[in-house]
Amino acid sequence: MITPSYTLKQHQELNELEAKYGFPDLIVASVDSDISATLTPLQRQHATNWRSIANQRFGEELKAQLGRQSTVEELANRLSLSIAINQFRNDRTTLPKSSS
Repeated sequence: MITPSYTLKQHQELNELEAKYGFPDLIVASVDSDISATLTPLQRQHATNWRSIANQRFGEELKAQLGRQSTVEELANRLSLSIAINQFRNDRTTLPKSSS
């Protein structure tokens, strides 16, 4: 994935957005017209980009499981699950080894 170069102000905008909504809710915010109206164009695009990434990663999997196109909330929930699984795996690999 190509990481664009942002100014300090743009980084602050995106950090505020991510702190407020987090990644799963960021996806929902990208399609909520009330929330979207409060975002800057950069924040709106960032949220849309994350929704697109989540859909590319999990859209077909969810469609196969559900037998239909997933809702944005279901997509966000699947992303939350993926984050939790990865965090659990990372936590397990950093635990000290027991001496048995």
